Amino acid sequence: MKETDIPSFDFDDESQPPTTSAKTLSIDLSTLFTSGVYSSGTFDLSAISSSSLGRLLDALPIPVLLIDQRGQIGFANRACARLCSDFRKIQGIHFADLVPLPNDQRKAQELTQKMQALIARAFDTRQPQVSEAILEIENRKIWARLHLRSVKLGVERHILLIVEDLTSDKKELVLTQRHDEKYRKANFELGRRVDELSRKVRRLHEKLELEITQHLRTCASLSDEKQRFDDLWFRGPIALATIGKDGRVGRVNPRFTEMFGRAVTDLEDNAAWIIGTGHHREQGLNSVPDWIDAFGLERENLPVSRTLTVIGKDGQENSVTLTYVRTRDEELLLIFEKTRESERE
Repeated sequence: MKETDIPSFDFDDESQPPTTSAKTLSIDLSTLFTSGVYSSGTFDLSAISSSSLGRLLDALPIPVLLIDQRGQIGFANRACARLCSDFRKIQGIHFADLVPLPNDQRKAQELTQKMQALIARAFDTRQPQVSEAILEIENRKIWARLHLRSVKLGVERHILLIVEDLTSDKKELVLTQRHDEKYRKANFELGRRVDELSRKVRRLHEKLELEITQHLRTCASLSDEKQRFDDLWFRGPIALATIGKDGRVGRVNPRFTEMFGRAVTDLEDNAAWIIGTGHHREQGLNSVPDWIDAFGLERENLPVSRTLTVIGKDGQENSVTLTYVRTRDEELLLIFEKTRESERE
């Protein structure tokens, strides 16, 4: 019988002693009475109360019942007061009435048959029988372990039934099982969440590794681009200059200084070194849009070329083709190439 499924009445047929080879273990109580008590051949259980046997059973600290062959309770000792307030009331009723039946008719019939089989086995085999059942007396239910022994009184046989109250133990067992079930569910949920978090961590780790790989590739690509830009900037054959967001020249390459003799510090007077911007010098060039407007450019990122004059540091005028490229960081890249006319001069 499973502890988690508590039936109203249950026992294991295979666990019972065999009926063919086992020696009967009936208890003969006839010697405790005078022959006059059962001279008719039958014994009235109501007479036990005033007998030595009755006083002995009343002295026992656990509930004891005597059941006749009709299944009726003929005697209940004083310890049965633990089961009901007026324990004598259960004398004369059928023992089956103490076992509550389920509402399901088929299950109720099965339970009744099992109960009858248990009583019959105790009478037929005269071997000790042990089973567990739920008993209901005066609307109070207890889980009981039933110990059945065959006893002989005169020429008749009865069942001595000892009721062991397991209610507290069963409640503790049920509470333990519920606690274990809650712990199992909590442990399962914790394991599920740990697994889920582990999967997320693995995905994040894989994503991070991918991003790191892409970042390293990007860094390598930027490094290559920077190297190519540096090669162009420092060793290229054309003059280059950049205009920052504040409208000032940010940097020039060595070729620019070589061509015009000017460093960045020589270009602080905005566009005074360029002729042909069409810009009024007194207004100043304070932003990239000012330069775009001064050169008459469209406000696009497309490169635009114009022919202008750059005044060298020595005052010489140099005719150049100036290409303007707007960069991603909202600055201007100026590319200076001397015209053929200037080269002939």
